[in-house]
Amino acid sequence: MNLRASILFASLAAACSQPTPPPPTDAGGDGSTMDAGSGDAGCVDESCTSPAFTRGTYGTNPRDLAGPFTVPTTAGPWTFEREFTGRDHYVFLVYTPGTFLYSDGSDLSQGLFEGAVDELLAASPRNVHYFFLWQRNEQGFNEFRDRATAAIDTLPADDQAHWRSRVHFVTQQASMVPGWLGNVIRSRASMRQVYIPFGTYQWAIDRNQRV
Repeated sequence: MNLRASILFASLAAACSQPTPPPPTDAGGDGSTMDAGSGDAGCVDESCTSPAFTRGTYGTNPRDLAGPFTVPTTAGPWTFEREFTGRDHYVFLVYTPGTFLYSDGSDLSQGLFEGAVDELLAASPRNVHYFFLWQRNEQGFNEFRDRATAAIDTLPADDQAHWRSRVHFVTQQASMVPGWLGNVIRSRASMRQVYIPFGTYQWAIDRNQRV
């Protein structure tokens, strides 16, 4: 794994392990507000609050409320609203080689997806879901998927069982995914916000359902 990919993987894992500050009050359609819970990102059992999936005004910017979506994966459809627990975090990484190049010619996406998934999982809190998607070069993404699956197969049996249900490989091109998830990619690709230069193709949802 190259240095930049190592740093990014480590940053993603570290971000998921940090306490989440309470989000701003969000008014739902019925005037109700969201219970932010304790913000304890280490909560992985029944000892913490598990709020119901929040309905309201959804958005695609940081701190916005994430909306419902269903995504096709190699293990079958995965539905955010149905799977939401109030205890898990969700990290999304999109394979899109050729989109972001450094001044030395190295490719951010290519370097990231050459990283070792077993190293990422070893450094990761266990209450995280990882979603890997592709926007460009489906064949290259499928090769990554095969390497990642093989890496998971080398983990201890308990870890294999744990991460197989939390590492998701999306089978549809990212910008074609319906619902809120596809909207994130389409809207960010059209705007290219300067404060999240790589945020079009990598972001997360915290356990409070916030981007």
